[in-house]
Amino acid sequence: MQWWQSQRFGRQGRTHSVEHAGGRLGRIDCATQDYHHRETSAADCRPSSSAQQQVRASLVDSLYSARSSLIIGAVATSAVSVFLAKQARDLPLTVCALCVCSLASCRIALSLLYAHRKSRCLPMTVQRWERSFAWGAWAYSMLLGLVGALTLLRSSDEGLHLLAVATAIGYAAGISARNAGLSRIALVQLGLALSPIAVVLIASDRPNAWALACTIVVLSFAMVDISVKTHRMIIDALTLAHEKAELAETQARLAREDCLTGLPNRMYFNEQLEACLNAHKAHDLLAVHWFDLDHFKEVNDTHGHMAGDALLSEIGRRLTAHFSGTDSLAARVGGDEFVVLTRSEDGADVEAIGKGILKSVAQPFRVGASTLEVTASVGVAVATDDCLVSGELLARADLALYRAKASGRGTVCCYEAATDELVQRRRMLERELRFALHRGEFEVFYQPVVSLQSGEITSCEALLRWNNRALGSVSPAEFVPAAEQINLMDAIGEWVLREACHEAGRWPSNVRVAVNVSAAQLRNHRFAALVRSALEASGIYAGQLELEVTETMLVEDDEDTLNVLQSINELGVRTTLDDFGTGFSSLSYLTKFPFQTLKIDGCFVEDLDHGSAPMAIIQTIVELAAALGLETIAERIETQAQLDQITRARCSAGQGHWFFKPMAAKELRCQLLSAGRDARTASLT
Repeated sequence: MQWWQSQRFGRQGRTHSVEHAGGRLGRIDCATQDYHHRETSAADCRPSSSAQQQVRASLVDSLYSARSSLIIGAVATSAVSVFLAKQARDLPLTVCALCVCSLASCRIALSLLYAHRKSRCLPMTVQRWERSFAWGAWAYSMLLGLVGALTLLRSSDEGLHLLAVATAIGYAAGISARNAGLSRIALVQLGLALSPIAVVLIASDRPNAWALACTIVVLSFAMVDISVKTHRMIIDALTLAHEKAELAETQARLAREDCLTGLPNRMYFNEQLEACLNAHKAHDLLAVHWFDLDHFKEVNDTHGHMAGDALLSEIGRRLTAHFSGTDSLAARVGGDEFVVLTRSEDGADVEAIGKGILKSVAQPFRVGASTLEVTASVGVAVATDDCLVSGELLARADLALYRAKASGRGTVCCYEAATDELVQRRRMLERELRFALHRGEFEVFYQPVVSLQSGEITSCEALLRWNNRALGSVSPAEFVPAAEQINLMDAIGEWVLREACHEAGRWPSNVRVAVNVSAAQLRNHRFAALVRSALEASGIYAGQLELEVTETMLVEDDEDTLNVLQSINELGVRTTLDDFGTGFSSLSYLTKFPFQTLKIDGCFVEDLDHGSAPMAIIQTIVELAAALGLETIAERIETQAQLDQITRARCSAGQGHWFFKPMAAKELRCQLLSAGRDARTASLT
């Protein structure tokens, strides 16, 4: 089976051809080709050389293909010639009649052979077929003209004269229309068939012969006019038909070609991949290498889109050169994404091909005075017995590509079912997250923070929950990193901030709301303005809002983060350093950044039952915070024993399931704040 049909791809002097390859992948070759554009004007409307050749072939085909008219004309004129020779009993006339019969037989045989012109026994070109027909037609017309002239000269029977002249005129009229496609042949035939008769008639001394000669001349001009006009009509019709066919062929080619790189596009690649999978053999390793350029957007943003297009075009050229002479098919499937279809003997070859792609892409690329060094990430999927559908194979390669980018970029990753199932879920999370806000799938729950001295609820931490229509309830530990990866946390965080402030407006004024802040929000220079807007929209005062920041956010951008936190404090909003004691835990944070509260990481509280070290750490943090004038909150308190130890450490407040589980806003308002305190809370006072 042939994997795919021959196809040419080209743009701006470059052509990529996919050749036939019986039982194997096609070959992509790169050759230089100059495009000659037709210049069309009202005065000059000439078809292209290719169209001219096709029109010429069609005209020659019309001469031979109308065999019935040729056979009828040959038989009729031969019969008349034999009859004239027999009646005149003249030797020259008889010789001419025999020549007419012989040539008629040869022309009929040649027209029959034309139907088998593609056979090896008759490998003639279009030009040779045209010449053969022309010389045969001219010789035949000359013989008929001689038969007519000899009949007038060597016979006294006027009936024979009339038959000879009528036959010549009828033959001339027929060929003026039949052979009008190649008017040169028809016009010469007219002259050869009628000229001898006209000359003989003019040379006669009879007036009626002169009148007949004049009639023949006038009819000749009419036949010439008919032949020329018919020729123009045929040429115009054939040219238009072939140009339409060329346009359709060009459009079909362009529909399967990427106009920027000259490589095949996604549609053509999918067609060939489907054909390859249908003919796939068990011992073959048919692999798809899907790759895109790392940080390509930065190239467009820094150097402009023209530089980005030039880079993509260069990648197409490198792919063509890299895989030239191999059984591979490279295509651009969109944006900065490319895909290569290859056949290999083992898995090592598959990975080596991927590394070869990385090496080819990594070559320096000059943009004006700058030199770009770009990298790529490659995902590879191999066709297996359970994956012989093009869509499934491409999906696996795409998953492997996603994992390659998540692994640090610039790498090759092969599809692994167990690993890439997690990747597939991550991608599904990202896809669903993009519409979660619009669909109203997010909800804010609240977990109270209780004062360990008074037992009263001092604040409630806002906790984001996501209940997706397809995935169900999704843990924040799973969807928050995904949202950060696709730059959605800024929008989601703003929604949580406004929702929490709006809800806090329904609480007593001595209960604060604590909202976690993402790194994306801290990098936003407008974040302080957004906080002010949320406060104004909800009607709560600034001291009723508390923002929680983790240590890892402070390491990323100290200066900008410090400016944002200072702007927030200037509004009167409190800030809390969350998860203190883990991560980097630099004491410089406590002096550099304006916090009012330290939140002790829950891992120390959970370990209180397993030794004295956690208690010592908690005690140290509390004493340090007290010395700096900061409050402390211990989270994840779940037992009475943990509460007792936290209380002995003189921690300011506590949070955990021992007090309250996270709850919906309505439940918090109705069951807790309206009642004043929980039974367990009352036991603390």
